[in-house]
Amino acid sequence: MVPYISVRAKIFHMLPDLVENLRSLIASQYAEADGAIYGRGNFILRLSHQKHRLSVADWKALSEPQRQSRGSVLHRLRCDTLCISDFKECLGVC
Repeated sequence: MVPYISVRAKIFHMLPDLVENLRSLIASQYAEADGAIYGRGNFILRLSHQKHRLSVADWKALSEPQRQSRGSVLHRLRCDTLCISDFKECLGVC
């Protein structure tokens, strides 16, 4: 019974690190997705989402709450399909 308790205690102590790593990962994914709004990064906006695109100068002129608002609009948009094989056509901010 002692080994089980020590393993359980180890996992319990590692949990905050896991949560922090997951938060960091999610934040970086949102930042990458936001980059598609102004044409930077690994993602591009689908043709159906191009109306949400901003120039870099317009993006920099926005306050942080305005940026979050613009990003949240794109994060809520629905995609019909998500294709990993054809990056430029299918993989967008969805």
